[in-house]
Order: sequence, then C-alpha cells, then structure tokens
Amino acid sequence: MPYIEQQALYEQYRFDEPWDGPNNRKLADRMPRLYQFHAATKPGSTTTNYLAVVGDETVWNAAKKVHTGDVTDGLSTTILIV
Repeated sequence: MPYIEQQALYEQYRFDEPWDGPNNRKLADRMPRLYQFHAATKPGSTTTNYLAVVGDETVWNAAKKVHTGDVTDGLSTTILIV
C-alpha cells in the first residue's frame, strides 16, 4: 500500500493477526478502491477479486516469513496473487 499512497493505512494494519482479525477488520471499509472488485458499484464494498493461495508450501505461510531469496524456482514462474 505504500506504493499507492496508502502509507497511513498500511501502518495501521497488523500483519501479526489474520486479515479479518479484530484490528484489521476495522480497516476493511477503508480498503483502497484499487483493490475492490471491479464490478462493485456499492460504496464501501470490501469484496475483492484478488486472491492468495496460502499454506505451508506457499509464500503466504502463516508459520514463517518468506523472503524473495526463499523462492528457488524463480520469481518469474511464481504466482503470488490470483
């Protein structure tokens, strides 16, 4: 979010809790329009069309922080967001 001029919102997000945890849930209505589902016409919509595959063998691993150097099959062949 810092790259889309949302630094203040980024700083309020807690990365040590789930995306829908107590603090982060309060931020949902401030989701940048860029991330909203493109067909959403209702103001304040928190539906997105971006998804991440999560799990032990993915870069979205809740148990450990994954760095770009940990991706051994090449970044150009790795899907982060669908």
